[in-house]
Amino acid sequence: MMINRHFVLLSFCLMLTGTSKVFAQVPPVQEFIPEVTLDQVIQKDCGAPRPVSVAPDIRLTRSLSASNGAGVISNQTISQQGLTTPSLWFAQDIYGGKLITSWLAYAPTGNEPGRVDMFVNRQYWSLLNYLERYQIVNKFGLVAWDYRYNLRIFNPQGNFLAAYTCGGDVNSPLCRICLDSTVTPAGGRR
Repeated sequence: MMINRHFVLLSFCLMLTGTSKVFAQVPPVQEFIPEVTLDQVIQKDCGAPRPVSVAPDIRLTRSLSASNGAGVISNQTISQQGLTTPSLWFAQDIYGGKLITSWLAYAPTGNEPGRVDMFVNRQYWSLLNYLERYQIVNKFGLVAWDYRYNLRIFNPQGNFLAAYTCGGDVNSPLCRICLDSTVTPAGGRR
């Protein structure tokens, strides 16, 4: 009972002096996380050949169930004529499980290979260590490159996580894996 009386008395004193308003108005301390652009991450972490630094269009992951005229297909796209290229469904079933939430494939243009933007479940990605992440990127990158597509991996918010990029001669390409070093094990940014 004595503790409750002291608390009530302290609360009453704070209310009379207006000090309680000062305590109530103090904003919570938030960690400062600088915005890092996709181009900055790629320039910092990825060697040549570098992945393209065009930001992914996350809206398309929810809306593409059929191929559109722009040459973009998703994991929801089904071809009426034959095999949809690139065909990543089997690899997703074997290697991805619940890790892969969706992907978008952009058709090759001119001399540029196509690209696949893959989106992963942030929670599952954060459970993987560096070697497991590298292994996932390598497996999906090899499958994508079989169709002459480079691979980029993002979290659902569109933050870059990794890439498998090939360049040079199609018959003997130079391929490189890039993992974002600013991503913490919990999936946030440093």
